[in-house]
Amino acid sequence: MPMGRKTIWLVCIWLVVLIIAVIYSPLILRSGVTEPWIFGLPFTLWTTLVGAFSIVIITAIAALCRPSSDEFGDSRAQKPQD
Repeated sequence: MPMGRKTIWLVCIWLVVLIIAVIYSPLILRSGVTEPWIFGLPFTLWTTLVGAFSIVIITAIAALCRPSSDEFGDSRAQKPQD
């Protein structure tokens, strides 16, 4: 069963929320800790860079898969007038 555009869009939203929650959690942002270092940059910086890049990619996917207002059942959606 293929996923619809609305489902893909909602999954993208939840992935972004999850990534932001993990990046700003104590798992990544530990107070006063700069170790370990990767290529001369702290681990915290690397994880936030990877998270930000992931959010950009997911946003691009969500923009391509955004469903129309009709699929949301939005009554405010304007119908084209002939």
